Amino acid sequence: MVLVGATLTWALGRRLAAAHELALVAAMAALATAGRVLFASLPNFKPVTIMVLVSGVALGPRAGFMVGAATGLVSNLFFGQGPWTPWQMLAWGLVGLVGGALGRKHRVPSRWTLAWVGGFLALAFDWFVSLWMFLAFTNRTLGAFLALYLHGLPFDAAHVAATVLGALAFGPQAVRILARYQARTSPHLIPLEDK
Repeated sequence: MVLVGATLTWALGRRLAAAHELALVAAMAALATAGRVLFASLPNFKPVTIMVLVSGVALGPRAGFMVGAATGLVSNLFFGQGPWTPWQMLAWGLVGLVGGALGRKHRVPSRWTLAWVGGFLALAFDWFVSLWMFLAFTNRTLGAFLALYLHGLPFDAAHVAATVLGALAFGPQAVRILARYQARTSPHLIPLEDK
């Protein structure tokens, strides 16, 4: 929890976010939360990770992190808060941060780049979030580690599949839409002409 708080302080404290940026972050977090709730009947098959990744690519690492962290917190209002919540917030925040780094390298990554990166990040997310279970509920042996992670493989595969399919279906288009919207709503300074 301290790590999540420190990271959020870093993300928000470096400069005051503009109202349009916070509105866009809130909208994307709400969409990702809605996606998680709508797909609740399918275990771990959720479009959240690709939506957070796309947010990071289009809006930058700071906004991507905020979308991911907010999604973890808000969506757990529906699924239940618990000791896993800070782990999810940090993991999805890091997905958005990586998306921001990817967006700096490739302004609009191809659907295949988004699929590969998203699939890897979905798997990394699941393994990272499962770490809290390993630390909290096992005797911390190699056998317990293997049992926990092998038991989660079908759920990890579903998460990777949802992320890859989302990237292939709407990844680059979503990046373009978000980038266009951000460009339209960002304040621009127009210099006055000398008379």
